[in-house]
Amino acid sequence: MKWLLATTALALSLGLAQTVSAQQQPSNTTQQPTDATDQPDPSTLPAPAAGNSATDPQPQTTTDAVPEPSTIEPAAGTTDDPIVTQGNTAVLATGALSARDIVGADVVGPDGNSVGTVDDLVLSSNNSVAQVIIADGAILGFGGKNVALDFDSSMVSRGTDGDDPTVRISMTEEALAQAAEFDKSGLEEQGDRLASSYIERDVKLASSDEQGEINDLLLDQAGTVHYAVIEFGGVLDIGDSAVAVDVAKLSGAPEGEPMTLAMTPAELEAAPKLAEDADNQM
Repeated sequence: MKWLLATTALALSLGLAQTVSAQQQPSNTTQQPTDATDQPDPSTLPAPAAGNSATDPQPQTTTDAVPEPSTIEPAAGTTDDPIVTQGNTAVLATGALSARDIVGADVVGPDGNSVGTVDDLVLSSNNSVAQVIIADGAILGFGGKNVALDFDSSMVSRGTDGDDPTVRISMTEEALAQAAEFDKSGLEEQGDRLASSYIERDVKLASSDEQGEINDLLLDQAGTVHYAVIEFGGVLDIGDSAVAVDVAKLSGAPEGEPMTLAMTPAELEAAPKLAEDADNQM
């Protein structure tokens, strides 16, 4: 019995010693805080230094400063005056277009082959060419159908040595054959919406009984009509020359009636005169 008690006491003593020893050993595990309040506030952390990380974008440098959009000046306009004055006379400027020459000009497609002729030019209310009317039947035999295309989709090129202009379009003759027919009879009745309505049209001065005839319309490459070329048959000291007047001074009239020119005889005499060889461009 004594031996049993002694053995039991010894075992208890050894167990207690091992427990104390285990409690005195340092722990190798770092305990993480479990409460959200133990986490550091991101707003209190110092900001990382710029450029310290290899993944940080590097600043781009340039030698030319880019102006703000509000300070960028728009490009100059593309319209040019179709005449150049020299004193009281005028000649056609480079690139000037004549409505009289364009009407009846050959029209070629993207392959360079002829697809028709220009039947007329449709003018908008602001004196610019809106559409080109093409007669495909004059050459192709499609029954003389007229097709209207936007002027912006065509290109008028003038040959060397004053050759007649050529109008280039992106439509083939097959595409023209499938295009809708254009009826210009309503525009003819208005008397001021077609280029052909001006050519060889009678005109009279608003302030006198003097009458003349409109010979042509002069326009720039963008299709804006600037001048009407008017012949007055030698009256008003104009001689045999025609004068170039601002087309905006012409008042439209129904078909068959003369147009009215809002200019005095003195203003007409001072207008630029186009000599007979005015087709010679500068």
